Amino acid sequence: MKKHQEHIVAVAASLVTTREQGICNIPDNIEDHIVIKRRASLLNDFNYRKLIPLTVFMCNGKIAAFTRKMDHQHEALRGKVTVGIGGHFELGDLCHKNSVIDIEMSVLKASAREVAEEVIVGEGTEILKTATLPLVIAADETITDRQYMALVSVVQLTKEDVLPNPEEDELDYRGWYNPAELLDSGKYTNETWTNKICSAIDSLGFGMR
Repeated sequence: MKKHQEHIVAVAASLVTTREQGICNIPDNIEDHIVIKRRASLLNDFNYRKLIPLTVFMCNGKIAAFTRKMDHQHEALRGKVTVGIGGHFELGDLCHKNSVIDIEMSVLKASAREVAEEVIVGEGTEILKTATLPLVIAADETITDRQYMALVSVVQLTKEDVLPNPEEDELDYRGWYNPAELLDSGKYTNETWTNKICSAIDSLGFGMR
């Protein structure tokens, strides 16, 4: 069987042509622009951007950071610092009523699935609140960046207690940092989305209150 035959969610790349440094506001009626395609058919097809729901964990103004394993499928991400937990938006994640897609519920479902797969939140650690960044990341720095668009949710926790799921074996624990600290030029090797998420959180004051 051909690899990556599953159907995933994407949007036309033209939806985010107007951006500033790879960031723009969440497009109006984004659910009207969703397309469903086989994952394999989207590989290196720059007419579309695969939609990625990302979850960022924060506690007392600090953000949970991880390092990608060196055998990660995307060479451009190997060994780099990431703050976003997420993956492909699967067909089964879509929620709808009377055949109308509910994008907010769909993103919540996809995000919850990815978090459950990739990390373990410590026992007794509670969620204080969840908020969605009012933007999408549609960067162009690498070939990998140009194939994706991220919707980012910030989850505030009561404790600094989130670890990689050893069964997935894709991430190494890095620690908790102030967003500005991760942006310290030359100190960390961050993936593109880490820089953009930390910049947005720092400028918007997410997690600081």
